[in-house]
Amino acid sequence: MSFETLRTTLVSEFQNNWDSNLASASYENQQFNTSNKSWVLFSIVNGEGRSYGIDGSNKFVEDHGYITLNVNIPLKTGIKQRNLIFDLFNNIFEHKRFSGNIVTFSGTIRPLGDDEFFNRSIIMIKFRRNRNV
Repeated sequence: MSFETLRTTLVSEFQNNWDSNLASASYENQQFNTSNKSWVLFSIVNGEGRSYGIDGSNKFVEDHGYITLNVNIPLKTGIKQRNLIFDLFNNIFEHKRFSGNIVTFSGTIRPLGDDEFFNRSIIMIKFRRNRNV
């Protein structure tokens, strides 16, 4: 499975299940007007891969990475909306299997603090992808 197939699979799942009333969504390599409302940036961080031998010379690769959501909520609005975003993101991706060879795990929230306009956090869900090379 190519990275583009991985990206397309995960982005489609996100787009089909995201509630845009909760926060508008943006994606990598896309221009986006952040305005002063809540918004999220969906991205995939491809991590390390490990090779395993199968039947002698055949190679099996297990890639690891993260499905991430950068969350931006206007200052002085509290964290309730962040938690609702986290719950929805988890419902979409936590402990799921996609295309038979993408497996996801539990999500984590990491607060990033405030900038001039937003309280920022990142939500990460680890994934594993298996492929033959």
